[in-house]
Amino acid sequence: MINRIENKTKYLKDYKPSEFIVDNIYLTIDLHEDSALVTNVMTIARAKSASKSASLTLDGNSQELIKVAIDDKLLRKDQYELTDYNLTIPTNEKDKFSVTVVSKIIPQKNTSLTGLYQAEDIFLTQCEPNGFSKITYFLDRPDVMTVYTTTLIADKKYQVLLSNGDRIDYGELPQNRWFATWKDHSKKPSYLFAAVIGNLKAREDVFITKSVKKVDLRIYTPEADFDKTEYAMESLKESMKWDEDVFEREYDLNTYMIVSTPKFNMGAMENKGLNIFNTKYIIADKNTASDQNYIDVHDVIGHEYFHNWTGNRITLRNWFQISLKEGLTVFREHEFSSDKFGRGTKRINDANTIRSVQFQENAGALSHPVRPESYIAMDNFYTTTVYEKGAEIIKMLKTIVGNKIFDRGMQLYFSRHDGEAVTTEDFVKVMEDASGLDFTQFKLWYSQAGTPNVDATDSYNEKDKTYTLSLKQYCPLARHTQNKPFYIPIKMALINGKTGGDLSSFYQNKKDDEHIIYLSNAEQNFIFTDVAEKPIPSLLRDFSAPVKLSYNYNDDQLLLLLAHDSNEFNRWDAGQKYFTNLILKLTKEPNQKIPDNLFSSIKLLLNNDKLDKTFISYAISIPSETNLYSLIKDIDPNIIFKVKEYLTKTIGKELQSNFLTIYQKLNDSLKLKEYSLSKDDVAARSLKNLSLKYISAGDEKLGEELAQKQLENANNITDRLAALFVLINSNNDALYESTVVSFYNKWKIEELVIDKWFALQASSTRPNTVMTVKNLLKHSAFDIKTPKRVYSLLGAFSRNYDQFHKIDGSGYNLFMELIIEIDKINPSVAARLTKIFENYKRFEPKRKSMMQEILLKIKNQQNLSDDTNELVSKILE
Repeated sequence: MINRIENKTKYLKDYKPSEFIVDNIYLTIDLHEDSALVTNVMTIARAKSASKSASLTLDGNSQELIKVAIDDKLLRKDQYELTDYNLTIPTNEKDKFSVTVVSKIIPQKNTSLTGLYQAEDIFLTQCEPNGFSKITYFLDRPDVMTVYTTTLIADKKYQVLLSNGDRIDYGELPQNRWFATWKDHSKKPSYLFAAVIGNLKAREDVFITKSVKKVDLRIYTPEADFDKTEYAMESLKESMKWDEDVFEREYDLNTYMIVSTPKFNMGAMENKGLNIFNTKYIIADKNTASDQNYIDVHDVIGHEYFHNWTGNRITLRNWFQISLKEGLTVFREHEFSSDKFGRGTKRINDANTIRSVQFQENAGALSHPVRPESYIAMDNFYTTTVYEKGAEIIKMLKTIVGNKIFDRGMQLYFSRHDGEAVTTEDFVKVMEDASGLDFTQFKLWYSQAGTPNVDATDSYNEKDKTYTLSLKQYCPLARHTQNKPFYIPIKMALINGKTGGDLSSFYQNKKDDEHIIYLSNAEQNFIFTDVAEKPIPSLLRDFSAPVKLSYNYNDDQLLLLLAHDSNEFNRWDAGQKYFTNLILKLTKEPNQKIPDNLFSSIKLLLNNDKLDKTFISYAISIPSETNLYSLIKDIDPNIIFKVKEYLTKTIGKELQSNFLTIYQKLNDSLKLKEYSLSKDDVAARSLKNLSLKYISAGDEKLGEELAQKQLENANNITDRLAALFVLINSNNDALYESTVVSFYNKWKIEELVIDKWFALQASSTRPNTVMTVKNLLKHSAFDIKTPKRVYSLLGAFSRNYDQFHKIDGSGYNLFMELIIEIDKINPSVAARLTKIFENYKRFEPKRKSMMQEILLKIKNQQNLSDDTNELVSKILE
């Protein structure tokens, strides 16, 4: 059963409110061994603005219609119209009426993982964006909100029957069956409906809200995973308290449930009161979850909980507004994570995601505004543009209005729009009302695609101590008309060129060490007075806007900023710029000597006990390929790989004693402790394991010896994976083979560890990795129907730029075959894999030609899904 929707482009300009309102829905899902019978009884009212003659058209597909009735009167087949995507019923000009629809679905054969489907021995739903129409016929759109009463019926062998809201009834039925009825008193759209049927064990706890209401908390997993849910429960309670403390939002139901499953297309889903999670974002202990996995569990649980207000109680008028819920909730998630794990390094992580992923999306054929203007398959718009850039827009608003006014605006948003389906304009309007500012120009961030480029030049008048910063913005676009100027907040400071300290200055009659300037024109000058000496500008502090800002720093200036800038983000960014410039030079002159001042700067960072060790790890890490590719024409991935490899080896050799000292010191101190997620311990492991990587690059034999000892003695998966990375990249075939086999045999019962085992092998720089991936596809532990396993193997391989982009095209051909195969099983996953080719036109001619041929072969497949076809067509345009 494939999730195929009507191949018709939807446009924002065509949006019209629904002509009908659904007051209540009474839904019964009667599950049997080979199918499910779904009975849907709706009470419906005609909207005041609707035509009296309008018929009721319900969305529905992938089901067998059994019967339809209006006001309990059964309709003949000639009294309604049925297509592959809709059921149209004449209403005889009635203003109020009931509709009963009975249909049959087969969740046991539903491999798309949308609608109601079977995952191992449980049945569950995924309805966002249009999965509810695969369960029953309904007005499956986010602005139709109704009260759900759901009855689930199944064999008694299934001990858990869950749906949204609170359970109001349950009992036994004949033939060894039973039922449970749930009611969600709050109105919600169909995409937030959820149901789960199966055998699961619940970790139970209680949260007492600010108003002293008791909320029952339950996290359901297979019994084997029960002991690994303690951290998830702690994170849930932290989320609930944080949202009360920071946003004054209290939970509204009596029960909050989470269900974990390995077969899920997304990370998690915020269904009202019954979240469904990918296992990787729930299960966590030191043997299965790395430090980053723990952080991800904490953040994703927070994200889905925060949706209760930003997404559920206040929802979307239409799917074009998706960033209204996702961008705002990602912003809230980032704030939550920053408060827990550190604001500076979190900001570096978030900005790096924007630069390495979202900027690439903006630069390619799939570029789209944060608020899309059109779509064919809505599944294709769960993108970093919608999520991460959407969050950056919220962050800019907070920067512009200030913390207090932003908080006032959020409270106004909650009070004004609770229970409504709204738009991004509605959100911006509350910020205008709270601040008294006009955000007409700022709203272009939602409607215009592309990444603004800001070029900076400057001059200093020594006589009158005046510094002038000149900024010019432009937005190169791949597929869109020329943009109007954006409204761009730029946080900045002036730095003493000798000491690296902040220079105070006057800007608009205000003296400070740091200023926020606002670029609103295509070109603009900013004048600072009382500047004691010629400064170095520290621009775009904290990545205050998602733009590419360029200033012609020389290497000495960058190293000074790396050593002394008081802003942690800009300090890191200076180092990344230095590395980037060096790599670009090496691509043109491969044999030139690495400057000694780079080694000196790294030594200073390693020996600075005042710096956070996670920050040091970030600061001395070489930029990713995706960040480098954006600066190169006719990309040759093998050249970039060789240059990065040369730079890493050289740093490792030159600073071997320094890295070895750091490694041994941190390793010895961590040995004395139990594993913990304290900020200091996470930072220590980060720097220790990066040191191991550099040691191994500079001296492979020494690195392998240290890695083997670490793998043998480690008490956590973070250290095991770091050691495994070194050994899996070894040129020693016997060591590689023995490591891979022994690690699998030891951890094969731990599903999440084996995901990592697949990913590390696919990431290996060994020359035969394409063949390794082919063999892993045949491994007994690989399941092409489980998205997280597919992403572990194929996602990791697609980011292995040297091997995936082999000049013989073997990586491309392997991906083509798998995309075609997976498209028949799960179009959403196939479409996501297709995105690896979105920037193919920027590669050197031979690879560009090969990728184009691959895309044409995919496009010409018969019965290609709308999801994959839409993306391939756009990429080829």
